[in-house]
Amino acid sequence: MRKFFDKFPSIIITARGVPDLASRAFLSHIARTFMIPVFGLADWNAGGWITLSMFKYGNKSRRESINFVCPNLSWMGLL
Repeated sequence: MRKFFDKFPSIIITARGVPDLASRAFLSHIARTFMIPVFGLADWNAGGWITLSMFKYGNKSRRESINFVCPNLSWMGLL
C-alpha cells in the first residue's frame, strides 16, 4: 500500500488553535519559495474560520507584513 506522502507530496502544519507567528511565517516562506498550492483543513465553525483567516490574511490590527500571510490559501473540508 502506497503511503499518502508518496502519492501527494506535502507538508502538514498543525495550528493547535490560533496559529502562532512562527507557523505563519514558515508557511508563507514555503509557499512563496516553492510556489506550491496551500490548503487549509479546519472545522466549519467560527474557530476554524479564525484559524484559516489568520493564515491567509494575518492580524490586520497589527498590520503584519507579507512575510506572515499566505494569500493563496484555499479552504478544504466539509461544509
